[in-house]
Amino acid sequence: MFNKKRILIILIVLFAVVFSYRIMHPYRQETVSQLSFTDTGGYVKINKNKSPHAAKRTYDIPDVMLVFLSNPPEHSGKVYKNIFFKKTAEKKAVLPEPAAPQDNNPLEKVNADLQQFKIFGSFKTLDDNAIFLERGREILVVRKGDKIDGKYLVKRISKQVVSLKAERINDLVHIDMENF
Repeated sequence: MFNKKRILIILIVLFAVVFSYRIMHPYRQETVSQLSFTDTGGYVKINKNKSPHAAKRTYDIPDVMLVFLSNPPEHSGKVYKNIFFKKTAEKKAVLPEPAAPQDNNPLEKVNADLQQFKIFGSFKTLDDNAIFLERGREILVVRKGDKIDGKYLVKRISKQVVSLKAERINDLVHIDMENF
């Protein structure tokens, strides 16, 4: 313990000596009268053109070039050939196949809309339940009273069933959650 205190005292004294020396003898950078540039190993003197207008010219140029904002360059609508991409073969217009006749059954439309969603979890608090729905990269947190896509009003969420009221059929649709 005594050796540690002795080492600490020696280091404090050494720091005080170095600090006082640096204050009494500050470092000074050497200055040169003329700048020089090395080119191919030798020194070449730079001749300064001392004109009375040289200093004035730097003040005339503002830091921000606002001239480009007040007078923007004109752009033509011409499209130039991009040489960095291969030319793609022109595709001939393919007529779409005639669509199969759709049934006007609104219940099937509602089921098709709801099949886009995947239920991947639920959350339960003391007085509220919520489910997590996924459609592509979109994730929705749905609670009682929320509307899904403005078409389906969530009436009830329980552990087994989610009840939705669809506007198209004006009836309740029940989704069984026991499979999830």
